[in-house]
Amino acid sequence: MMYCKRIVLSVMFIGITILFSQCTGMSVTPVKDDVTTTPVYRDPVTYTSEAGSVGMNVWFLSSWDGSNAFADLMKHGGNWNHVEDGEQPAVPMDEKGWPLSDFRVKLFEGAAVRGVDFNGTYKLSFTGQTDIIRGLWSDLAITNKVYDEATNTTTCDATYSGLHDGSNGGVVFEGTRKTPQSPLNSGISNMKMFRPGYPGDGSQMFTTPFLNAIKAAGVIRTMDWMGIGGNANINWSERTPPDNPAVTRLTEPYTTTSDGLVYTNLNSGMSIEHIVRLCNEADSDLWINIPTLANDDYVRKMAQAIRFGTDGVNPYTTKVNAPVYKPLKDGLNVWVEYSNEIWNNFGGTEGGFRAFYFIQDEVRKIAATQPNHPLFYTGKGRNPVPNDEIYDLLYKYPAWRLGSISKLFREVFGDSNMMTRVRPILATQQGDANATLSRCLTWAEQYYKDFESHDLTYYYYGIGGSAYYGVNEGYKSINPDVFFNPAAYPDEVFKKMNLIDSTWAHTYGLKRVAYEGGPSLDSIEKTMNEFTDIQMHALNEDPRMQDLVEKNHDLWDQTGGDTLVYYCVAGASRWEFLRFITDTTSPKMKALKNLKSRGKAKVTAGAPLPGTISIAKYHGPEVRNIETAGGYFTGEGDQMVYNGIDARTVEEYFTLVGHSDAPFTGTITVKGERFYMDHPDYPHGTTRIAIYINGKKQGTVGISDTGGITESDSLAVEIPAGFVAVRVQVEEGWMSLHSATIK
Repeated sequence: MMYCKRIVLSVMFIGITILFSQCTGMSVTPVKDDVTTTPVYRDPVTYTSEAGSVGMNVWFLSSWDGSNAFADLMKHGGNWNHVEDGEQPAVPMDEKGWPLSDFRVKLFEGAAVRGVDFNGTYKLSFTGQTDIIRGLWSDLAITNKVYDEATNTTTCDATYSGLHDGSNGGVVFEGTRKTPQSPLNSGISNMKMFRPGYPGDGSQMFTTPFLNAIKAAGVIRTMDWMGIGGNANINWSERTPPDNPAVTRLTEPYTTTSDGLVYTNLNSGMSIEHIVRLCNEADSDLWINIPTLANDDYVRKMAQAIRFGTDGVNPYTTKVNAPVYKPLKDGLNVWVEYSNEIWNNFGGTEGGFRAFYFIQDEVRKIAATQPNHPLFYTGKGRNPVPNDEIYDLLYKYPAWRLGSISKLFREVFGDSNMMTRVRPILATQQGDANATLSRCLTWAEQYYKDFESHDLTYYYYGIGGSAYYGVNEGYKSINPDVFFNPAAYPDEVFKKMNLIDSTWAHTYGLKRVAYEGGPSLDSIEKTMNEFTDIQMHALNEDPRMQDLVEKNHDLWDQTGGDTLVYYCVAGASRWEFLRFITDTTSPKMKALKNLKSRGKAKVTAGAPLPGTISIAKYHGPEVRNIETAGGYFTGEGDQMVYNGIDARTVEEYFTLVGHSDAPFTGTITVKGERFYMDHPDYPHGTTRIAIYINGKKQGTVGISDTGGITESDSLAVEIPAGFVAVRVQVEEGWMSLHSATIK
């Protein structure tokens, strides 16, 4: 996950023009020596009564991740290794993943000790026997060891001492017997090692500090826990069961069909049962990521597991009175994302973003064998997509697959829960980079409208890229007084990029949602070439970081953002909200708590309504679907128009952006030029224009031939509070758009 931010931010901090080209490097802007107290800009902020909507990502769970999330330390454990040499291949395991010989296992590493005292007495239990239990790289004393022959269970107290920040530790088992009849060196099973102060019966799964930290957010995204970057699960039977020794398990290599590449070091992620329990105990919404290759049966069972619970192997298909593993609590929502950052190939085939290659293989197979696949549909009058345009297919594939996933969740949860409790999210690249968002939406609207008679709000709840930000050019410095200069933030590029995504979202009646986001220090790291963890900690822990987060979140609200899921609660110092999981008073966490409790900042994007949104004064993004000649700004001063919107091939449109402090019923008129040419495609008559407000069609207006800019007839419209996307779509004829006036 951490490498994707590098790609995103290489785009973010170069500027908006990079959105449509590939970035291969980055120029360094000199840091300002003078420290001014005058901001570059700050829109005035007023707040609504609507509560803020924020979420939080968890990071990869491991022996070194720093979250200390599970009370059972074994859940953070590494591989079962040979007693004397951890570099040898892992010891053999049974079908459940338990060792079949003596072993050693790493349980914690230096980074994980941050803020947590690992010294103390643990409650250790396992099925089987062992002659020796000793510490790995650490002092471990075993006392009160008892073997129960009737149950073949060993229990004992295991006490670590002498540990300090940076210590590593684990356990070594020698002389093991899996059953009373088993030979020596045959392993054990069902090993648990509960931390000091936690009950030894497993009744508390998550540590108190971790729960206190994660519940500060209202949504928990579990992509890293699900191992999506290296998860090649196809069938439900391949997933990690809840009784697996560790929270995930390695899976068999996966070979792609189109190029024969073999992908190893794959995992099946954490069991959905543990993830659901976390959200239940934190009283937070669940955000899941569907594995890239998961088939329909897997998706259906995932939906059933969330709604009805499971017996530990399979989900229930209806509500039961005493489920072995409980479903998501009533009142908590489930956000559903397909895969993760499918556009991101950082690290290549051995990196952490295998989804790019898995989907590339899928679309190559589609191109070679399924000429009538929905991805090739181009709609009325459009040019067919050549089968060899693999990247076009790759970028559109998530829109198609998420549509299918959404319908499967609809089967399980029912119509009434869709887009309320169940919230499918189409996640793309920030700022529509590489047209990952726009090409998905234009394809999906045409296909689903023509074949299933639904608009996109039937399939998707929200859309958009991440929401990472830094500081403005000239302030990317390891010097906190420069970095936190009032002119350094909020991030101007972040404002532009979010307005792009937000306009696309509202054009189709969808919410602008960010799957990840927040302050990211890797942009400064690249600018300065060297940026140490100590320096990153200094910035993260500076009290002014709270203001930076809150001001940029104001910007998110002001440009129409809905839910922003921050990255991440604990993990890499570039993004972490907490250096010490036991201390939830960090500046970032203070900001998060404020954002969750206070009202949202009022939208300020676009022209104030009632009023006129003119092309001459328009400062929003160029969100449009123009496929014929035209599609550019022309003219001067008040006569500037957006040229060439017509209906010869598709019903082209251009979106204008405004905002309203309160909902109202009004009227709209459109000004434009209905230009006549001696051409059969442009006959005399009236251009018919459909008006959509935030994806809802309000009706049509007309502009007649006059030889100049003309005002249409008026149409009654319903204007919502907040972000207002006015989609001006030509259904018949041709026009150049001048303005729209809403009274």
